[in-house]
Amino acid sequence: MMEKEDWSVVREALLAAGCDKNKLKQWQKKYEKLLKQLPDMRKQYHNARTTTTRVEELAKGMEKQLVQDTVADRREQKEFADALKELKRLQGSFDNEFLISREDREFHSTYDSILRLGLKALEQEDQRLLLQSEIENLLSLTRENLEKIRPDLTQLAYFYQGHTDEELVNLPPAERLAKVEQVYREELYAPIEELVLEAIPRADSRMEELLKHGDRKSRGEAEQLGILWNRPGEQRPASVRAEWILGELLN
Repeated sequence: MMEKEDWSVVREALLAAGCDKNKLKQWQKKYEKLLKQLPDMRKQYHNARTTTTRVEELAKGMEKQLVQDTVADRREQKEFADALKELKRLQGSFDNEFLISREDREFHSTYDSILRLGLKALEQEDQRLLLQSEIENLLSLTRENLEKIRPDLTQLAYFYQGHTDEELVNLPPAERLAKVEQVYREELYAPIEELVLEAIPRADSRMEELLKHGDRKSRGEAEQLGILWNRPGEQRPASVRAEWILGELLN
């Protein structure tokens, strides 16, 4: 994603090409808000994913102890107890609609069951087998969630500017991603794309005249419009140039 200094270059080019100032101002507010929110969005998703990975590691260790039947040993039993304590501490900190949804009843009920059974389950064979089964289920569900397609965090940060998880919780994972992208495309990408596509032909129509004149004013306007033009030797259509500019601006 472009820095603020780079955005100012695009902004000045659009203004020099005569774009609608009010539309540009409205879009800029959304863009600046996105820039502020994006670091937090990246941190939140990273933390949720890191926590989910840690849950998987703990569950794998507990499963191994049960399968190898080593938890009768005092030291091994302490390790098992420590893993349960950490699972308790981590509970809820992995909630994220693009990893483990708060509404995922199967995952949360399995997690709760493991914590409820706890060390006491080791004392009776049937409870021990139940605990092992629940841990295996948790591993399966955790792996399934970690293998989900990762969201585009720029799109997600924009989505939460005016939308909430309530619009996502009842959708399958692929449709959640599609919903977020749709909102981003319609509300953020399309408006600036329209302005850029309108500006490029105007900038092109000025190119020959500005480059022909060597006066200071012409050089200044040419410098402003430069980002909208083809580079020397290039023949990219307006749509390709717009896609490149927006790719630099928003990715």
